[in-house]
Amino acid sequence: MTPLILRDLKLAIRSGGAWLLGIFFFALFLTFCVIAVGADKTRLGTLGPALIWLAVMFSTLLSFQDIFSRDMADGTLEHVLLSPASGLSVVTAKAVGFAILSVGPILLALPMAGIMLGLSTITISGLALSVIFATPALAAYGTLASALMSRRGSGGFLIILISAPFLIPVLIFGLSAVDSFARTGIMAMEFRALAGLSLIGMAIGLPAASAAITANLE
Repeated sequence: MTPLILRDLKLAIRSGGAWLLGIFFFALFLTFCVIAVGADKTRLGTLGPALIWLAVMFSTLLSFQDIFSRDMADGTLEHVLLSPASGLSVVTAKAVGFAILSVGPILLALPMAGIMLGLSTITISGLALSVIFATPALAAYGTLASALMSRRGSGGFLIILISAPFLIPVLIFGLSAVDSFARTGIMAMEFRALAGLSLIGMAIGLPAASAAITANLE
């Protein structure tokens, strides 16, 4: 699995920055939100966590299509699955690569985004932790949606439609976790719910993605 992850990282670095599309959208979305809301720090502080979570969701949704499409188009995926590597290990490697390349830069930029919106340190910490807890769910459901549509050359909109219902609970509990972090800390019920959603996503989404890729290659 590790060689597959390293391969995806190398290809992303050589792609000329295409893997940074998600973080560019994240920054652009928040910039437009700040312009639209205005300079009212009270409103920005109230809306900030929701705006950041929406930016995280939209930027990751835009990246789902690229998880399998390129490898499916050039035949790489079929050759990898013909090797001793199992389908589950391949989709797990893809999910890990997605988390590193798409969610990783957002996590690095999140403190700066929080400062731009005038959020407190405790709120920024809660946001970062909620996104970390939700990352396995984002990666698993994104991998599943991308695997289901891997045969289609441009299934971006359908991928969003497929994955959005799975991600709505993640968004709800992610926002609730930010509010609860200041009172209860990381032991808040919402963080446990996010961890549960991530475990469910990995237990169901990754095997289903493996089955979908196998079916699409037959």
